[in-house]
This record gives sequence, structure tokens and C-alpha cells, in this order.
Amino acid sequence: MRAGSLVQGPSFLLAPILAVLAVATGALAHPGTVAADGCHACRHGCGPFGLAAGQRHCHPERLQEQQERRGGSAKLARAEARIGRAGGDAREFETERARILKVSDGDTFQVEAASGKDKVRVLGIDCPESSHNAKCERNGRQGRDSCDVQVPRGLAAKRRAIELLADATVTLEGPFSRDPFGRRLAYVRLPDGQDFGLLMIREGRCEDFGWKYPHPRSGAYRNAGPGVRAPDASSRP
Repeated sequence: MRAGSLVQGPSFLLAPILAVLAVATGALAHPGTVAADGCHACRHGCGPFGLAAGQRHCHPERLQEQQERRGGSAKLARAEARIGRAGGDAREFETERARILKVSDGDTFQVEAASGKDKVRVLGIDCPESSHNAKCERNGRQGRDSCDVQVPRGLAAKRRAIELLADATVTLEGPFSRDPFGRRLAYVRLPDGQDFGLLMIREGRCEDFGWKYPHPRSGAYRNAGPGVRAPDASSRP
């Protein structure tokens, strides 16, 4: 038997295995940034990654990497560690007083503070969408609540937020950071001392967003309520 035959045999057996490994590795490492939900569509050269052209797929780990490059996740991790040492007391963190200018959604509003005007996205909660948009359409395609389900609930959450926040002066509580849209992420303390996000969850208006974006108060928020409920008759226009 020639020496070359000894090499060809094992190489032939290993070829299928190496091919599978190459595809698997490429699927994990193919380039491209992701949207705010951690997903994107394959545009070019999709076949080697086991994807069809235009197929939408998700990379949660890549979203985290993008956020870390912006410094947000690193800051949040430090904040979580500090909260643990402080026994969960958020008063250890930076705060800023702000006047509510406009409520855009159940979890988003515009404020004016000493640092200037800003748009705030409430840290740790996610409320249903209050209008038909790409996000709720995408949710529907992914098997979550569609726009038809979300919008009535989102409008109810927005009305409740207006009741609680309109013309109020609130306290923004850290750890402060920015989301991919440039909005300031902060917990919100109402004038009467209640945690706005926690209250919205307890009332069934919104849900804890810690399942997707971990945050220091996720434990308390997660256990605060059963999830988003359908609006009752009294909350409808």
C-alpha cells in the first residue's frame, strides 16, 4: 500500500465532518450589526450559514456586544454589583429631578432637567405599543402579541402614564445609560415616592423587561405582577 493511500482514507472520512464544522462556525461568526431587538436579515452569501436570502434571525450575544461597545452594559454591570452590596437600595445611585414635558408612551416621555431637555425610556419595563409600528408587527410574526392585541393595551398604559406623570416633577434614578436610540434609561420615582415602573407592572399595564435586558431591579419587577392585562371598560375612551 502506498503512503498516499493512508492519507487519502482518513481525509475522505474527515471531509464531511470538517464541512459541517465550517458551516456551524460561519453561522456563529458571520458579520453584520443587529437591530434593537438583536435580530437582522441575511442579505448576501446566506447559503453557507444555512439561511435563506432575507431570512431574519437573531444574535442576542451580538446585541450585548454592541451595547458594551457603547459602554451601557458595562455601566449596568457595575450598578448591579453596587446594588448587591447596598442591599438593593437604589438611593445609593445618582439621581436627577426632572419635569415631565410630554408622555409619548407608557414607558417613554420627554423631560426637562438641569442638564437640559431629554427623552427618557423607563429602565426595566416594557409596555405594549400604542400605535401600529414595525415593532409590534415584528412581534406578531414572531408569535408574540400582534399590533391588534398590543395597541388597545398600549393606549391604556399611555393614559395611565399621563394620569401619573402629566406636569409632574419626578426623580430620575440611575444607573443612567443610553439605549440604541439615544434615549436616557432611568428608573422613575413619582412625587409621592412610588416607583413608577413597579406601579405600572403591579397594575398590569407593562411587564418586566429583565428577560431581555437585565437590570438591577429585575427581581422585584418580575415578581410584582402577572403580566400585561387587557384594558377594562373604564380605561377605554
